[in-house]
Amino acid sequence: MRSPQALLAIVFLAGVGGCRNLEICDDLRDNDGDLAIDCNDPDCDNASECVPPAEGEGEGEGEGEGEGEGEGEGEGEGEGEGEPFEVSCTDLRDNDGDSSFDCWTESDCRDRGQCVPGATPLGGACTSQLDCQASADDPFCFVESLGGFAGGACSEFCTIDVDCLGDGVCVPYADPTDLVGTGTIGLCFRRCDDDGDCRDGTQVCELAPHGVDALACVPAPVCGNNYFEWWREECEDGNLGSGDGCSSTCQLEACDLGGFPALAIGTVSGDTRTSTSDDFATRCSDWTYMRLLASVATFTPPSPGRLYVRATTDDVTTAVSVRATCDSMESELGCAGTSTVAADISDTAYVIVGTIPSAPYELEVAFRPAVCGDSLRSGDEVCDGVDVGTATCADLAPGTIGRLSCVDCASLDASSCVAPTINEGTDNNVPPASVDTWHDPYVGSFDSDDDRDCVAVPLSAGDRMTAHVHDLGDGACLADELLPVVLIYDVDGTTEVTWTFTCDSAPSTTATVSGTYFVCVENANGWSTGERYQLVVDVAPPRCNNGIAEAGEACDVLDRPLSHCTQVDPATSGRLGPLCSEACTVDTSTCAIVVTTETEPTNDSVAGADLYADGFTGRIASGTDQDCVRVTGAVAGQRLIATTIDFDDGACEALLADTVLDVYRPPSTNVIASDFNNGAGHCSLVTVALSSPGDYVVCVAGTDADDLFNYRLDIELQDQGCGGGFVDGAEECDDGNTVEGDGCDASCHAEGCAAPLAASEGSQLGDTAGGGALLEGSCTGSGAREDVWRYLPSATGSLAVTVRPVDSDYDMGVYVRATCATDDTELACEDTFGNGHVETLVVPAEAGTPIFIFVDGYYGNDLGPYTLTLTPL
Repeated sequence: MRSPQALLAIVFLAGVGGCRNLEICDDLRDNDGDLAIDCNDPDCDNASECVPPAEGEGEGEGEGEGEGEGEGEGEGEGEGEGEPFEVSCTDLRDNDGDSSFDCWTESDCRDRGQCVPGATPLGGACTSQLDCQASADDPFCFVESLGGFAGGACSEFCTIDVDCLGDGVCVPYADPTDLVGTGTIGLCFRRCDDDGDCRDGTQVCELAPHGVDALACVPAPVCGNNYFEWWREECEDGNLGSGDGCSSTCQLEACDLGGFPALAIGTVSGDTRTSTSDDFATRCSDWTYMRLLASVATFTPPSPGRLYVRATTDDVTTAVSVRATCDSMESELGCAGTSTVAADISDTAYVIVGTIPSAPYELEVAFRPAVCGDSLRSGDEVCDGVDVGTATCADLAPGTIGRLSCVDCASLDASSCVAPTINEGTDNNVPPASVDTWHDPYVGSFDSDDDRDCVAVPLSAGDRMTAHVHDLGDGACLADELLPVVLIYDVDGTTEVTWTFTCDSAPSTTATVSGTYFVCVENANGWSTGERYQLVVDVAPPRCNNGIAEAGEACDVLDRPLSHCTQVDPATSGRLGPLCSEACTVDTSTCAIVVTTETEPTNDSVAGADLYADGFTGRIASGTDQDCVRVTGAVAGQRLIATTIDFDDGACEALLADTVLDVYRPPSTNVIASDFNNGAGHCSLVTVALSSPGDYVVCVAGTDADDLFNYRLDIELQDQGCGGGFVDGAEECDDGNTVEGDGCDASCHAEGCAAPLAASEGSQLGDTAGGGALLEGSCTGSGAREDVWRYLPSATGSLAVTVRPVDSDYDMGVYVRATCATDDTELACEDTFGNGHVETLVVPAEAGTPIFIFVDGYYGNDLGPYTLTLTPL
């Protein structure tokens, strides 16, 4: 049974427009193309249609609005007082998250008179739900902007046909990409025999959507009207032109035109922004039917086997699917977001990548040929060992249960199937007490509302156990009469490892130690009292090439838990190769031995510190290891800057090098400065002004007792004054030199608008560390250091501006002005994400008219190197 939340998707969704407009707040359309509709669009925050009656006052602190009933804004990310409120009673959305919406049992709508039935019969013209007849207080109007009903069409909510007045048919309310469409909430359509039974010629008599076996009046097809009539159109791009991916009859052209690139094993780069293909809907992402661009490629296997694909992107939503037939969603073999898709193929398959918004991506591709006898059913194999897919004894021998056997990976044998007999033991409800040892087949029954049956399963370390429940061939699962909860417990019998709900949802776990684990089946809320069930438990040792890196495996296809050489050999550095071998081993050919310069391996003290020299390297080799070095300050006021870094392999960002830096002034053993995370990733950076000339000691250690890693240590002594590299006294900036024209002049005054950096199309490197802190945008930059760039467009259009921090430990934002020093000429500002994330905005550009781009930090300590990329659109 589906939850109401699973059904909250618009039945007939208007297509996304191609032009940027203002959002109209009450027409159920995405007028401005930003994928936010009506009251969900920020443009409508203050619209009267979107402001609920005041019943309280919101409160909060910081930036943002208080949440709750009432008016009031807070200055923070706090929540307002009061209950959530159903903002709209006509948008088919659960605005307040209470599992009801519109006039379908939504009290907020009914209490304010929005659900009083009118006089217009089913299918008649309407402009509001108040026009429409209904058998209860649940009328609904398909307004013209929702689904393409010319003049609107009256309806009401339903669960079965008898809920509909007149000769109505109840159509399940479900996601357009859900081919099953078995929702328990529906909307009434007018039943018909031919077009003459429908209104005005604006509706036609066709099979009802979602596979309902009845004819109903639906909108007359109008290709090019920006309504994606998903039950008969393959696409909808708002025009009748051809050659743009969607034909003049609203059929996909991409699959007919062909010419898709062929994928090879490895990693390939792509970009949905340059695609001409659209409307490749998927089962796993409810946004992919919204006329967004997608990239399509083909993969032809050398033999039957399993294809693995995974896409990675920067801060955008991604969906990857594999189809056997280009233009058939019904042929989909697998679908995922950023996880791996595994698809068994024998012939050419189509790989489709969609993103929202359009963006570049990296696609990893791997393939494993089918091998009969490896207990992995793949390629064109019907079965392989114990892996028989979803087939059951009841499929081959109705009325039986048990284990099917596999014959030469090509056929199934039901000779071991038997008639079901309840064989669960007694007093088996609380592990690790006297529970049954699992045996096959295991048949139980729910004898009471709180019945709970448990079994013990012996596992060896590394074994992967999967459990699920079948009915006994009586259809109880499909009819939602058997609704079990399946739980897996650890060896102590009380620690819950994982659980799932409903038939055929299969929880699994990998045994960390050898011992007896437990599987329990519960009667969920007494729903299934009196029902019988079969508990199926599969146990498999680690299997290479199944796509899951299990015990003893360094990797498995695209599942690569090890990324750095030091994880394989602590004496090495570098990144492991990108491919996992068919033996589930990693590529170490890129690894290099680390040669350390520390004079002893462990336990340096402040008194025994090495003399620091550039190029110092060390290894934290134990939980008590500490490496110390000594430097000599020349004068009071010098600044000591010490930094730990990795060997250019990203170990700091990957938490494989997690350092602590402490600074001492001998002979004292008191720490005068310390840091554990201000460097790149999880490495450290500490800065301290020297109180007097003499020796100082810097010590490196791990954050936790189990931190073992290689590192490099850089120490710099900077003099006071302009060009010393740090801002002191009356300096506005200090970039470590006295060169003019680089953002900080020879007197350490911020040049900013006086001498902006020159930007060009493509990528350029910058570093805000030495910039001024005098400017700020509307969304970022208060008190933080910034770089100012000047860009002269060569053509009129739009410009995409992207800022990518080099390291992951600081937050970069970007804003653009038409006039450098005038903040009210700001064109756009973006600082949506936190540390290390990419920020992108798009601004208009006019040929020959300069614009000014500011790269700034969110907080004062958000500074460092970055890449600025300008892309004309």
